[in-house]
Amino acid sequence: MAFPVVAPLVPIGQFIGTMFAGPVPASNTAGQAQSWGYGVRLGTELEDLNESEFGIWALSHGTGNDKVNTASRGAVEKLARQLDIADAQHSTDALLQRGLLARVLPVAAQARGFAQHHQLMPLGMGLGNSASALGAFTIGQPGFPRATVSAVIFDVWAFSAQGASLWQACEKTADWGEELTPESLALLVLQALPVLLATDAAYIDVC
Repeated sequence: MAFPVVAPLVPIGQFIGTMFAGPVPASNTAGQAQSWGYGVRLGTELEDLNESEFGIWALSHGTGNDKVNTASRGAVEKLARQLDIADAQHSTDALLQRGLLARVLPVAAQARGFAQHHQLMPLGMGLGNSASALGAFTIGQPGFPRATVSAVIFDVWAFSAQGASLWQACEKTADWGEELTPESLALLVLQALPVLLATDAAYIDVC
């Protein structure tokens, strides 16, 4: 039995925190400043997300436990409803329209298009591999590894910010061997995104 190919949601942008409008107003008896929203930097712009939009955007990062990104729209919205996040469907539509979410089928043509218009931005420190696991490279902080990836994904992660796009990084890294093409490497990166994004080892930006 063949299962349908699912286009996972990919969160775009860098979270920069909850933003507050100013000092506590005198009429606020609770003594708390009011938040104007959640800030996500997208390219050169600062996007303001409301609570529902931020909930969807955050959930689309996944947990990092899946070997393949299964953060489909249906799965994310179902979890959002379980967490009492309001207007999940409307918020997903808004995020897709604003470019803060992308849906990418795990096929070569879509992987190439995504890589040409987005950039993988590394976070954390590269911690290398070990004598007992030569092909497993970790990312995080000394003593606190967060993500483990293959050697070729680690290479893309380490040098991706040097190019104008993720596609350029894939073109450069594809010389690892004849079996790797930029398209096949872009697909491998897409498959590695759940671990990289969920553990804050990287984020995706526009270019």
